[in-house]
Amino acid sequence: MVKKCKARKCPICNSETVEFIREIKMTVPEEFRLPNGYDVVSCVECGFVYADTTATKEDYDHYYENCNWYGEDVKEYEFSNYKICQKYLSENSVRRELLNIGVGNAHFELELKKAGYKNIQGLDPSLTSIKILKEYGLKGVQGSVYDEVPDDLKGKFDVVFLMCVAEHLYHPDRAILKIKEYLCENGLLIINVPDYSRVNKVITPIADQFNIEHINYFSPMSLKNLCASCGLIKIDGNNFTYYHKQFPLPFTIGVFKKCSVAEEICKDNETALAVKEYLSCQEDDLKEIQEKINLIIQKGKDVIVWGTGAFTMNLLTTTNLGKCNIKCFVDNNSSKIDKMFFDKTIKAPNVLYKNQNADAIIIVCSMLHSNNIIEQITSMGLKNEVLSFT
Repeated sequence: MVKKCKARKCPICNSETVEFIREIKMTVPEEFRLPNGYDVVSCVECGFVYADTTATKEDYDHYYENCNWYGEDVKEYEFSNYKICQKYLSENSVRRELLNIGVGNAHFELELKKAGYKNIQGLDPSLTSIKILKEYGLKGVQGSVYDEVPDDLKGKFDVVFLMCVAEHLYHPDRAILKIKEYLCENGLLIINVPDYSRVNKVITPIADQFNIEHINYFSPMSLKNLCASCGLIKIDGNNFTYYHKQFPLPFTIGVFKKCSVAEEICKDNETALAVKEYLSCQEDDLKEIQEKINLIIQKGKDVIVWGTGAFTMNLLTTTNLGKCNIKCFVDNNSSKIDKMFFDKTIKAPNVLYKNQNADAIIIVCSMLHSNNIIEQITSMGLKNEVLSFT
């Protein structure tokens, strides 16, 4: 169905005409200030697939500054990111000023430091992320990629990294234009994003790919189009499939530099088809999950939900999980402990040792770490019935 977008124009070509693909539903904590869903659409003009969300840039600024808590674990594919970037740095003989936008848990900067790079700086809206960066002895500034670039940082950096960040940006076009101001004359912008033109190869639940954070669904073509629209030309890049445990995760990386002649934008005709195929395949899995949850409700037993991320938020809306007698939420992420998740306080796993939880069913709501959590439950000596959906 072709229609006018609800609220968000195409971030690449600014068109308002889109094809509706699917509504994504979730239950979002009120303090996040984000809506309980959005439409996945593809731009009729350039083919870019993105979230037509009623949230504003200011809503996302609030979320990333106040409600986004990173765990201490490092995803396996992050180490591949380090190696790939070092390869491009080496090939282009760049060992000078580096800027990473989107610090997160600062593991990327730490790996660069270990590799011998000394002039590393990070930019992130989260004060927590900047504190982590400084604990590693590295420079960091709390701020947004949309902020005015300070005069002393204009044209300073040989390389700017945007690693697994562009898919989160409400205005990726405006962000790229700001990033250009940080680059020196022959500076490079290295961008890494999930590749949604191959999302039909992914087997993780919908919430792993379409959630409150991922609102841009890039492909190699649309990433090139975005940068071309901002006066950057692609000089290198590659497509990869990383594996987290048994789960394939397709990514694409591009290396860009400033150009005086704008490249032509080519329509992406592949990504919308891949997204439709992926979402259709996930429907059957969701039905199986619903059946399992309905059986728990019939038993009438207490439930402890292990996991407070996007998967849980999605299941609270798309299934009857919210109708279960949930006693508490548990999470391994120490940054979340004692924070409110809906009307309950998030607890550390040791709460499960209490007698009143001995007969509760533990529902593991994790998209990538279910097996690890189940092993953890076993190692804790808990005898609770355990249910996992992945």
